[in-house]
Amino acid sequence: MGSALSNQSAADPIHASFRQDQVAATAIQYALIAALISIVIIGATTTIGTTLTATFTTISAAFANN
Repeated sequence: MGSALSNQSAADPIHASFRQDQVAATAIQYALIAALISIVIIGATTTIGTTLTATFTTISAAFANN
């Protein structure tokens, strides 16, 4: 039984290292998701901005003609 305990304590650093690797992998995944969401938001904002500019230009021209 002493042998089983010594094997377990020898494996503890390996398990701790694996847990740290999992935490790092999860953090990287969250960072990639956040970056993707940011890119989508920037793209959508640019598209909406272009559309709004065209709309307000049309409205401004309509007021200028009256």
